Amino acid sequence: MLEQVFEQVAGPQATMLTRGAWLRERRLVAIDGFEVDVPDTDKNVAEFGYAGSGANRSAFPKARVVALAECGTHAFLAAEVGAYAVGEKTLAKGLYGRLRRDELLVADRNFYSFEAWDLATRSGAALLWRAPTQLALPVIKVLSDGTYLSVLINPKIRGARRGRRSWPPPPRSPRTLTPTPTRWEHARSWIRPRRIWCGSWSRTCPTGSATAPAS
Repeated sequence: MLEQVFEQVAGPQATMLTRGAWLRERRLVAIDGFEVDVPDTDKNVAEFGYAGSGANRSAFPKARVVALAECGTHAFLAAEVGAYAVGEKTLAKGLYGRLRRDELLVADRNFYSFEAWDLATRSGAALLWRAPTQLALPVIKVLSDGTYLSVLINPKIRGARRGRRSWPPPPRSPRTLTPTPTRWEHARSWIRPRRIWCGSWSRTCPTGSATAPAS
């Protein structure tokens, strides 16, 4: 019942005049997770579980929530609820398909994985995600506006197949390339100590192919 009520009322609230809700024509959306204490009943214990154990066990069972929220209003757009033991990345997978093409999704580095990025790009939304420190974002081609073309390689690809020689050449105009295990992204990088942001601002490709933006 609560899930049905939530689905009826959750949604964007910002108007075009709402401060902090837009980047040009794109609605700014963030994804993040949090924990919620639930009543200490046998059913809730079985469904959600406690945080910690023994003397360090939480006083109440805890549910884990991952939600999409509108940045300008903090209004929830969609949410996934699971047991405390379920990770945020796992819950987030159920949200990427609900993104819209006119949205820009901001996410912290905890949410990045090759699979998650791929799922999110299929929605058509633009992405601006903080990347893990260990993620390699090689500069393939620097563009005139300060952005650059980089490549994300499926971590399942090993050995020489990950090398530069196996990457497709960067095209001069948007076009679909021969299917490869890589993905071109039009990315901008702001370098700070231990912080790298990467973003997809252009056309993205279906699974198994790669698309690059114009230079």
